[in-house]
Amino acid sequence: MAVFARLISSRFMRSVLRTAVPLVVVLVAVMVVGAVMAPDGRGATYRLLVNFLITVVIVVALQMFTGNSGIVSWGHAAFVGIGAYSTAWFSVPMVIKEDIFPGLPAWMMGAEWGLVPCLLVSTAIGALAAAVVGLAICRMKETAMAMSTLGLLVIAHGIYSNWEGWTRGTEGVYALPTNTTIYIACGFACLAVLLAVMFKYSRVGLRLQASREDPLSAESTGVSVVRARYFAWVASAAMSALAGSLWAQFNLAFGPAQFYYAQVFAILSMLVIGGLATVSGALVGAGITTVIFEVLRGVENEGNLFGIEVPQISGLAQMILALITLLILIFRPNGLLAWWELDGWIVKARDRFWKGGRKLAPDAGEKGGE
Repeated sequence: MAVFARLISSRFMRSVLRTAVPLVVVLVAVMVVGAVMAPDGRGATYRLLVNFLITVVIVVALQMFTGNSGIVSWGHAAFVGIGAYSTAWFSVPMVIKEDIFPGLPAWMMGAEWGLVPCLLVSTAIGALAAAVVGLAICRMKETAMAMSTLGLLVIAHGIYSNWEGWTRGTEGVYALPTNTTIYIACGFACLAVLLAVMFKYSRVGLRLQASREDPLSAESTGVSVVRARYFAWVASAAMSALAGSLWAQFNLAFGPAQFYYAQVFAILSMLVIGGLATVSGALVGAGITTVIFEVLRGVENEGNLFGIEVPQISGLAQMILALITLLILIFRPNGLLAWWELDGWIVKARDRFWKGGRKLAPDAGEKGGE
């Protein structure tokens, strides 16, 4: 207990809790709204909120690497795909698995695992793949590393599309069990936020942020830039694979297209809009993008916007998201939250409010005296 008390009272944990608690409160509020509006776990709103919570895990995972290293990764969607396909290998009923995954070995063919084993195995496979690939990628310079992640995405998509015995190719996978609920999604979203904040304030995270600002200066002070990038790469990839497993066990069917350019663009846009440097920015960006897609979904599918008939425009949500991303890059390049976490904005707003209140009192007294 004494050790736990010292840990909680340490400067590190105080920073972590100060940043993470407001974000966790927001996520729990989303969960409560979903549970109240759809107690039976059905309906469009329920699906929207669960997918939002899973998206938070994906974006936070990308922020762990890209936000702290300053290197844009185009390849994290590949790890989301690894998590999804790994879950399908171990959870789809054997009767269906024999038809859609004829290339699986016998011991995998008979596996019909539940939520937790699938999450653990998917996370481990994603971490292992990232560890192997990262041995080469993390030794590259910044620009080369970013381009290599794009190559990783293309290679992964080629595997998902053509390895028919294990992925069913472009026909897609189906018949996954529904194991992810809004409570499970919220729990893992809160865990992802907590881990990302802990990493940000950890020694490895601070060293990685130093390399983001000036790699040469960081190396001259003894920071192993390659090691810091490698640790962040593997950790964020493992979290991405975990999110892919959660997503697959909620959406039940998927194909290679779910882990390609469209998803990469959406995830990166969320980070750019909210702010690359903060975990709060990942959450805010995910929320704004989710609202955009939901509002414009009616226009794309039905030509309906809040009950008003409008021209049906396919791909409108992507175009609007691209426009917003460009405007953010032009007028607020550090994102909406810039370098401040949500708790910093709360303190800033509180100080402005109270300072304004204290300023009004003397003015009122002076007027009364006059």
